[in-house]
Amino acid sequence: MKLLNPFFALFILVSLTSCIKDVEDVEENRFDADCEAIKKAKINVAKSTYYAGDSINFSTTKIINAQYSWQTSSSRGDVSISEKLFIGSCTKGDQAWYFLSIGSFNCDPKFDSVYITVINKPVDAPCSPAKNMISFSSLENISTANAVLSIDRTVNFKKIRISQGIGYPTMEIFFPQYWNDKEFEDGVYITQATLDFGSNVYGAQMSVTDQSIYFVAHPGKIYLSHVNGKLRIVFCNITLTGSLGGPTFTTTAASDFTLK
Repeated sequence: MKLLNPFFALFILVSLTSCIKDVEDVEENRFDADCEAIKKAKINVAKSTYYAGDSINFSTTKIINAQYSWQTSSSRGDVSISEKLFIGSCTKGDQAWYFLSIGSFNCDPKFDSVYITVINKPVDAPCSPAKNMISFSSLENISTANAVLSIDRTVNFKKIRISQGIGYPTMEIFFPQYWNDKEFEDGVYITQATLDFGSNVYGAQMSVTDQSIYFVAHPGKIYLSHVNGKLRIVFCNITLTGSLGGPTFTTTAASDFTLK
């Protein structure tokens, strides 16, 4: 067998060692670059306040060898393990802190956080009903002069009660417990038949009692706003139905009034 020239073997050894060193340098430079990118990374979000129903897009720097972990103080918990986080049609439940952790081999981890607020979108009522009066289509109209906002301790919901006295209809509008210790946000609240609001903080349950008939509102819109520190309530021809066990009675209600 022909022996390899010792000088040529040395050349190969030196070359291989050089190649290995070059690869190690490349790897080290890549790790250094990753670490530097991680150090500079932060959460990118277009804004911090969103309207309910908006989409929320979070992102951060895409680093090939990095591991991502998004968490939140909302009920979503762990929400993403990529450089992006998307929330479609956000709700009040998405109002929370969002935490990002980025890690990589041989790099110190980077942490960042952002607080997102979700609010009701202010909307003007599309009608101009009579002021300071609840107008019914088939019941006696009632004045809102005695409208009272309180906490109904029987069911523990905030409510607005409008009563003109014996012989007149009485209206009650209940809102989710979320608002028991908070001021209402301006915007639309959707009426429903029951007090089971679930996670929907922008719900309302409207009922009317008249001559022993209990009327409940169909899905409709109540518009809340604040005028000079006072709560203004507007609704446009919300349909309510009731019965005494026989025929169904129907009426509509409209109003524009401000709590005193």
